[in-house]
Amino acid sequence: MRWILILAGVVCLHTSALAEAPRAGELQDLSLRAALSRVLQDNPQLKATDYAVEAANRRVEQQQQTPPWRVGLQLENVAGSGVYSSGDRLESTLSLGKVLELGNRPERRAAVAQLRTGVLRDRQSAQQLDIVAEASRRYLRALALQQRIALIDEARQIREQTRQSVIRRVDAGRSPTAERHRADIALERTALQLQRLRKDRDIARLQLAGMWGDSTAAFGRLTGELYDLQPPESFDALRARLQDNPHIVQFATQQRLAEARYRLAQSRRSLDLELRGGVRHQRQTDDTALLFSFSLPLGSASRAQPYIEEARQLRRQQPYEEQQQRLELIAALHEAYQEMRYAYEAMQRLQQRIIPGAQRVLRDTRRGYDNGRYSLLELNDAQQSLIDGQLQRLATATTYHRARVEIERLTGQAVQTGVSP
Repeated sequence: MRWILILAGVVCLHTSALAEAPRAGELQDLSLRAALSRVLQDNPQLKATDYAVEAANRRVEQQQQTPPWRVGLQLENVAGSGVYSSGDRLESTLSLGKVLELGNRPERRAAVAQLRTGVLRDRQSAQQLDIVAEASRRYLRALALQQRIALIDEARQIREQTRQSVIRRVDAGRSPTAERHRADIALERTALQLQRLRKDRDIARLQLAGMWGDSTAAFGRLTGELYDLQPPESFDALRARLQDNPHIVQFATQQRLAEARYRLAQSRRSLDLELRGGVRHQRQTDDTALLFSFSLPLGSASRAQPYIEEARQLRRQQPYEEQQQRLELIAALHEAYQEMRYAYEAMQRLQQRIIPGAQRVLRDTRRGYDNGRYSLLELNDAQQSLIDGQLQRLATATTYHRARVEIERLTGQAVQTGVSP
């Protein structure tokens, strides 16, 4: 439940974005929170892992079992020649036996199985974080494409308005006919770009639906605020949260597992005592007698030594693997943090200086074009500059959120950057 609560808070974008207007009869809009809830409930990989954990629990019960009692029946002098031909000297023995495992071996086997189940649960937690992060990335890609379509459609409308202005100027003899053709070409290119983006959006939506096992994207528009970015936390604060990463958590379990395997290997030095008792009946005299026997394997200590050495080496290996994992996680966290920090700083420049400046340039150029001071090429350049700035802002916001998803995957919890409660 701890991991489920952590996962439920991962990367929830706000719920007020400009996007394509929904058509009449559209399906219900989908937020990231709702998408992640469906993933946690219906993802096929997570369901399969649940059964794997349950199977591991059953293996613990298996390893707790001791060797079973054995019932035996032995018949001697059943048939033969001479005095044994009649079967009068038949001897039958009914016995009951059991192997006694010394050295607490059943308990140690069960301890190993229990810790293996713990490792599997830790891996399940890591898998949940990975799947939720992948679902968040797919949601983010589909949302960014939806927003990009809105921007390009807005650009198409602007180019259509420009085309109408060009037609009026050409009809009035104030501009050459070639400018009309340029306006037509620019409009057609925008239409082709929209067609390609809609195709990519449909693919992204279907890939998102596949995260909860659906083969169709049976939902409406995606909702989420991409441009409301909060300052990143300090790297030291994020680094401290790496302790919650399930890949780190599982190393503690794996270390205990290595210790349990070592103790189990040592128990191989103990002898397995086989006891057997029973009753023998002699048909010729109709007499009965009690029997008792025991047996011990020879060379148990020497045969156990290779297993003990193997377990000892695996136990020594664990700290180095944990150290390497920590170094890799810190490097990945630092990379994602720098990406998020750069995107945040770039967004400030785009929103405060670059896009407002491009908007002013476009207004002045359009006014000058209407007055005959600027050419169509200059107007198109001003329009494209604003479109490029808006698209760069969208790409930067997407980079910010993608880096935040990665940070949350690495730290195992949502970072304090505008995450909805």
